Amino acid sequence: MTIAFAPAELDELALSHFGSSLLSPSSLSSSTYSRRHVAIERPSSWELPVSDRQRTVQFNPLTTMSEGGVQPPKAAVPESHTVDTFQVPKAFHNKHPKKPHVNGMDHYKEMYKESITEPHKFWAKMARENISWERDFQTVHTGTLANGDSAWFHEGKLNASYNCIDRHAAKDPDRPAIIYEADEVGEGRTISYGELLREVSRLSWVLKQMGVKKGDTVALYMPMIPEALVAFMACTRIGAVHSVVFAGFSADSLRDRIIDAKSKVVITTDEGKRGGKLIGTKKIVDEALKQCPDVTDCLVFKRTGAEVPMQEGRDAWWAEETEKWPAYYPPESMSSEDPLFLLYTSGSTGKPKGVMHTTAGYILGAAMTGKYVFDIHDGDRFFCGGDVGWITGHTYVVYAPLMLGVTTVVFEGTPAYPDFSRYWDVCE
Repeated sequence: MTIAFAPAELDELALSHFGSSLLSPSSLSSSTYSRRHVAIERPSSWELPVSDRQRTVQFNPLTTMSEGGVQPPKAAVPESHTVDTFQVPKAFHNKHPKKPHVNGMDHYKEMYKESITEPHKFWAKMARENISWERDFQTVHTGTLANGDSAWFHEGKLNASYNCIDRHAAKDPDRPAIIYEADEVGEGRTISYGELLREVSRLSWVLKQMGVKKGDTVALYMPMIPEALVAFMACTRIGAVHSVVFAGFSADSLRDRIIDAKSKVVITTDEGKRGGKLIGTKKIVDEALKQCPDVTDCLVFKRTGAEVPMQEGRDAWWAEETEKWPAYYPPESMSSEDPLFLLYTSGSTGKPKGVMHTTAGYILGAAMTGKYVFDIHDGDRFFCGGDVGWITGHTYVVYAPLMLGVTTVVFEGTPAYPDFSRYWDVCE
């Protein structure tokens, strides 16, 4: 299994467990970890048996941590370079004996050189290797970023949902697509590529019956559950643009994004669960929609079974609607530069800005970083701890693993619930 951590998540994990107070340099010892300028005392429960532990190594920051001709006169916090180091278990070397996609520095330099000296040739090859095209592209790239007219893979036709699901389901419908780790331990389930195709198709029918057309925007306000990925793929299957709003944002933030994106359909849940706590997602959506008169439909997935108000003529239950429709919906033919999704910035420095990602370029980038950065191989299980409400979750929970036909882990909870061993429980 490959695990991707965002640095901010590690900070949050550490500080939530140890508190925000910093240890004084004099209190640091070999049982202290350091990250950036924050020293974190390691609890005794983290101790490994002596047989599994390597000796404490003193790093000389003047020779080990510095590069170039200019060296600092002394380490700012010398004690921070006293760390425990551990031998990688031999099983890690034997577990994944497959040949890496980049098998050495020479291979990397060869690929890099081609990408710089012959970019059209390089990207044409990558696009044909990683994407299944309904109609092959004729021109690799035109325009420039400076002029704002950069465009890729002209005349090409494809569908992101087909690339993420159908082609893998055709080869092996029983291959696991999603491993769902629910907030409560033991409540998850596994969904195959064949099952995912059926669920996505049924939701695609529902969205079409709601009047969603190619190019329309659908707002998603959902927790980390498999149905969020189903909603992603159903939108792309019919040519709609998904606009995901992080399910921790307020009603006002949700309202602003719905209005700006001109979404007429919203998909949500009755409630969400995170860290043992319930989140009133439907309640937040109802509050937001009071000021969104253009929204005509709200589809609600029953996550907890909570009693929530349902507005007649607007609200509908996911299960009741999807069970009415066939288990296959043909994917819409899309052009390479057609919009795939809209994702808003956080708004921390002003009004949130919607960033539009187009189809071919984005899914190729997702597939290539999954393949060459994370070295994902056929049969792998990939776990990214990010939320689908952010670009990390879009790319490394949804698109990269599904493009490559591997299993993605959807983690609903937090690293701290029910205790701090949860991430490793998920891995096991």
